Amino acid sequence: MNLHTAASADMSVSDTFQIDGNSMVSSQAVTPVFIGCFAHHDARTGMSLTRVTDLQDFSRHFLGAESRDLLQADIRDLPVMVSVTGYEQSINFVLNPYTLFVQQAIMNWQDSSLSLNYSEDELLGMAAEADAAMPANAGFMAEMLEQVSNHYLTSYYAVRHYFENGGTACYLLSVGNPEQVDIHAVAEMIAYQPEIDLTCSLLDAACLPALQAALPVQAPLFEVNQTQHGLATHAQGKDEICLFDPRDERRVALFMLTDGENDPVPLTLAELRAQQPALAEQVRNRLSAVSLPVLLPLAAAQLGSYCQLANAQGSRTGLVIKEMPLSGIRALFDQHGLPLTITPPADDLALLMAAVQPQVTLSPCAA
Repeated sequence: MNLHTAASADMSVSDTFQIDGNSMVSSQAVTPVFIGCFAHHDARTGMSLTRVTDLQDFSRHFLGAESRDLLQADIRDLPVMVSVTGYEQSINFVLNPYTLFVQQAIMNWQDSSLSLNYSEDELLGMAAEADAAMPANAGFMAEMLEQVSNHYLTSYYAVRHYFENGGTACYLLSVGNPEQVDIHAVAEMIAYQPEIDLTCSLLDAACLPALQAALPVQAPLFEVNQTQHGLATHAQGKDEICLFDPRDERRVALFMLTDGENDPVPLTLAELRAQQPALAEQVRNRLSAVSLPVLLPLAAAQLGSYCQLANAQGSRTGLVIKEMPLSGIRALFDQHGLPLTITPPADDLALLMAAVQPQVTLSPCAA
């Protein structure tokens, strides 16, 4: 298989440099490839290999700068249920589906028997009254991200974090369907691009053994089990994914239920404000932003620093992976998803990472 046959086999290669039919090898000491799920602006499907130089270049090729673009379609515009008393125009209740979505997930995570012992209506009522803190557990966060985006958000933020930690030009190999990854096709695409000399997988851990066995010798898998953080596998970044922001009233879809009337009236909060400003203000006051914390594969953060230092000195010689600095990390998690206490190393490595205890809450979306 070569790059020409790859393009005809539902794969594509873009931004490769050709000299007399051969790919040009750059002068970088390290040029990694990220294997994950990346959403092209042109809605291209199937496998693709793309070279990007920085985050701005990434944004020219792929979605992600606006996190709503990467949410699954059925969760982008869920309507807020608003019940009002017709004569007095006073509110009976307001149900934010995004708040309920997170709260039900928390309840089921904390006690899986809930889904067996309670009806949907009872669970909705309990969730509407619950005020539970989001579990500081990587397993829970990964499950939530999977439900809202199917790997695309995780891949985007991992590459973004790579560049924010000093990462240089790299390749992005989008696998298309993350549930049906052709490991051998992935390895062949990497093998036929000689500039690539390091691989970072953003796929599920179950793919790693087969991937490690199939990768070409010149592009080994970047592993985090060599780090000073021991069994740390995932990191919580400072970024948050905004599922719902009531400040953009044109995007807040409402279903207005009025006592005595059978059919709900669909409209936006902005339209309600134009018609009945006092009622709209009551609804707005009962709505809060809903965000999810970003969970990152630890390798992406470390790889940015590693590539920056290697390319700055023109060689990997003398670089110790376990001493790579990490910035923008709020918490680390072990292989079981449990939070790790971060102890800064001594002497010249003391500033590489701050000791921050994990604390996850449903915080407001950024302005």
